[in-house]
Amino acid sequence: MPKISSFRKPQRRFKKKKSIFKSRFFWIATLILFVVGTVFYFVFFSDFFQVKEIRISGNQEVHDSDIENNIRNQIFHKFFFFSSKSIFLVNFKKINEIILKKFPQIAQINLRRKFPDAVIIEIKEREPVGVWCQLHQATSANYQLLSVEDCYLFDEKGIAFKKNDRNIESLLFVKDLNKRKEIELGRQVINKKIIKAIQEIKTKLSSIRISIKEFILFSDKRLNVKTSQGWEVYFNPEKDIDWQIKKLNLVLEKQIPLENRKDLEYIDLRFGNLAPFKYK
Repeated sequence: MPKISSFRKPQRRFKKKKSIFKSRFFWIATLILFVVGTVFYFVFFSDFFQVKEIRISGNQEVHDSDIENNIRNQIFHKFFFFSSKSIFLVNFKKINEIILKKFPQIAQINLRRKFPDAVIIEIKEREPVGVWCQLHQATSANYQLLSVEDCYLFDEKGIAFKKNDRNIESLLFVKDLNKRKEIELGRQVINKKIIKAIQEIKTKLSSIRISIKEFILFSDKRLNVKTSQGWEVYFNPEKDIDWQIKKLNLVLEKQIPLENRKDLEYIDLRFGNLAPFKYK
């Protein structure tokens, strides 16, 4: 009889699983996580980098405490059950926005970190150039019958930054007859071109010994200057101021004797080579 060969089922060989604790990659990953965690804690939670001092300089009108109270949330941060005042987490962009919006009298801010634990805030406040007053529109067309509604200090850019209730002689005093919406501090109320024209007029009139009481702005093309003697000069601030001053000089020298100026009502310099004038 032929032999029947027996077939054996091949046996699988199972490799013994290697312990994770013997894995090189496990220990490398653990080491990396440990290093990252340590650095994270050191940077954001260790006392070494916590903000301990806020140094504010350049401010006169705005108090240090007011600035600190408004930016506290941009320095103090909460992470679940942990809190941090890490110098790395200070949001300078937000601080800049908050301060400029909250304090219109501040023109510019320079923010920087002084490691390891100080924030430096350098402030430049607005310098007043003049007093701008919005006039309440009455039924009469004569601006002299209008009452002053609101007055504000404005800077070289024409930005109103503080309410003002008194006439400061060293500053330009401008009454504005243009209809405007409610005034918002920190916004421009008079454009720089008009300011430049007003400053030039003031300088040139002073050189010929004409004292100015106030400026009355009707529009971009009409600016009245009221002198201390009560008579007025009409300027067009968009045209050559120097030429208008020359016309004024000629009229005063040739046609209006000094003794008659008290009876003068106005001189109009706005049109070409003409300089018409009128007595009261």
